Amino acid sequence: MMHSKSRNTSLIYPPFALSFFACKKVSKGGFTLMETMLAMVIIGIVLTPIFILHGTIMQRMNKSSKQLYGFLSGKQFLYEARQKQEPGVHEFTLEKKIEESGTDLKYVLQPSVDPKSVLASSEGLHKEVVTVSWMNQGKQQSEQLISYVYKTPEQKKS
Repeated sequence: MMHSKSRNTSLIYPPFALSFFACKKVSKGGFTLMETMLAMVIIGIVLTPIFILHGTIMQRMNKSSKQLYGFLSGKQFLYEARQKQEPGVHEFTLEKKIEESGTDLKYVLQPSVDPKSVLASSEGLHKEVVTVSWMNQGKQQSEQLISYVYKTPEQKKS
């Protein structure tokens, strides 16, 4: 004959635990504070790199837009300088400052090309240099636009 021992599998709770479980209300209509805090941490972890990337993109866009503005200003200034020149002039300098953007422009027409250049043998070839300077985040930036123009060589008087 076998004797089977029956075990009592019910747990015995101390009296204070029973009162805790009896008083606890189960809420079906909202989130707990821990769930809300965890959601905020996850949102913060996801959004932080996005905000950093956004700031970097905005800095690069600012720099690029200033460079583009400088290039367009330089090109416009090149046309203005050409219009202000007398037709037979072989040397000419013009400067301009754009106050609202803090851009400095300088145009120089030089009658000679670099002697080492292949173009040096072409008589009447002149070099036009437009220098555009501006401040970008406390640093002085500058770009040069260089073009070559043919002007009738000066006639030597005999």
